[in-house]
Amino acid sequence: MKTGKLTLAIVIMLSMVLTACGNNDKPQEPSKESGGNAGSAAVSDPNPEPFGKYEKTVEVHAAVASEPNWKFPEGDSFENNAWTRGYEQELGIKVVYDWTTNEGSYFNKMNVAITSGDLPDVFVVNGAQLRLLAEADQLADLTEVYEKYAAPFTKELIEGDGGLGLKAASHGGKLVGLPKSGSTIYELPMVWLRTDWMKKLNLQEPKTMQDVLAIAEAFKNGDPDGNGKPDTFGLPITKDLYGGMASLTGFANSYHAYPQMWVKDKDGKAVYGSTQPEMKATLQQLADMYKKGLIDPEFGVKDAEKVTDDFVNSKFGLTFGANWNPLNFIDLKTKNPDSDWKAVPIVSSDDQTALGSIGFPATQFTVVRKGFEHPEAVVKMLNFYQEKRYGKTKDESVYNPNDAKGNQTHVYTSALVKSDKANEMTISDLKNLAEAVTKQDKSILTDYIPEYEKMIKFKDGDLSGWASTRQGGPEDSGFSILIKAYDSSSYVANLFGGQTETMSAKWSTLDKLEKETFTKIILGYSDISAFDEFVEKWNALGGKKITEEVNRDLSAQQE
Repeated sequence: MKTGKLTLAIVIMLSMVLTACGNNDKPQEPSKESGGNAGSAAVSDPNPEPFGKYEKTVEVHAAVASEPNWKFPEGDSFENNAWTRGYEQELGIKVVYDWTTNEGSYFNKMNVAITSGDLPDVFVVNGAQLRLLAEADQLADLTEVYEKYAAPFTKELIEGDGGLGLKAASHGGKLVGLPKSGSTIYELPMVWLRTDWMKKLNLQEPKTMQDVLAIAEAFKNGDPDGNGKPDTFGLPITKDLYGGMASLTGFANSYHAYPQMWVKDKDGKAVYGSTQPEMKATLQQLADMYKKGLIDPEFGVKDAEKVTDDFVNSKFGLTFGANWNPLNFIDLKTKNPDSDWKAVPIVSSDDQTALGSIGFPATQFTVVRKGFEHPEAVVKMLNFYQEKRYGKTKDESVYNPNDAKGNQTHVYTSALVKSDKANEMTISDLKNLAEAVTKQDKSILTDYIPEYEKMIKFKDGDLSGWASTRQGGPEDSGFSILIKAYDSSSYVANLFGGQTETMSAKWSTLDKLEKETFTKIILGYSDISAFDEFVEKWNALGGKKITEEVNRDLSAQQE
């Protein structure tokens, strides 16, 4: 593997990034071996083939995140699985992992690699790292190799977000990475209700946010579990406040607040949702609920796993979360077969329609070290992933298999280069799934085969398919809500997914300030005036500058 020291400029910039590590050695200019050539990476093959196999095996040194608890079919591992074998057998690409670490530590370790100049050939970066490496001219320009090597199906998928991911992966007019894009509609928040409790307490589905609050009070005070003890609560929250499980996001959306997102203000400028007046109203309502005992007083120390345990132990019957929440209720269903859950869309606190929030399509990128002899290899591996996961030759039994016990493995997560379906194709697949289940016709499916099979089992009385049915059934499921929201454009999308200069240095501090302030307000340690103080402090600590930079970058993308 060829490596080189980075320029002094990038080390100085990287020192501004949170958790970055210093380097006492004086950095040097990149050597010829590390790639001193300018311009787009050359396409040496006069007849580029998206799936063409190299005559001589190309060795690619790589670094990505992985988790030690990932499960693989017997005999396989993260380093040796269907993807690594497929790369070598069908493309002539041998992947060698220089290092890997868990997702929580990956970007910190990558900062160390960037500072030392010890870069793999292919690796994953976040927005801040993409900017730093691009400004230091350490990344291969993939503009030409993408255009010539990307298969038509690859381009259809990766550009299905309107080109937002590719714009975020570009710098100075050059494509310097491949966006790890995904379906953002999948993040849409919704309300999950425990229907056996609703029936017992004679409660109706909520039409307004006031109805949701009334349900929360009933679940707290009406002894829905029937044990004669005041041991249930109205609304779960985790200590992290946001996420796909017991999140504040959907609750805030009901008050037209969009925390952790960049949205347009009345003048069309990008503003940070957590600092807007609607968030203040949201926090006031949460503080009032906490005073009434509707919120678990220990939420400030509970992560998603502990809150999931509370669901299993029948502490909650209402939650704002993602479409996949029932997958966490399987143990509850096993423990209490009479328990059941249903998804409903978020509802509004006033006469304005409530819109759920979804993220930006790409916040991570696969990049190639400048000077690597075969930058087109990364595009070929992306073609391979797209085809084997979603194309005409896809084979779930090989690239997304279950283990001997029928549990899903992590083979699909271990592909080196990934970019998944955009919203339009995801919604099309979900509609096909609903139709296939209704007609019990597997031939209609374009994806979600394991989910279909579990739902059919549930129709036949097999309880193991309950969670999949609640997540993806034709009606009253998480997926049905996604379809309706997408078709009616009833959502708000994050405007910005990159990282500006000031954001790289200040965001962790601002994020910590936000979560600490909001938690104190909910717990009653601070009154609601602390929100105004938070906004002032947020701006003073870099938020104002970041907002200017976000608007600058958004304007540049429109040019």
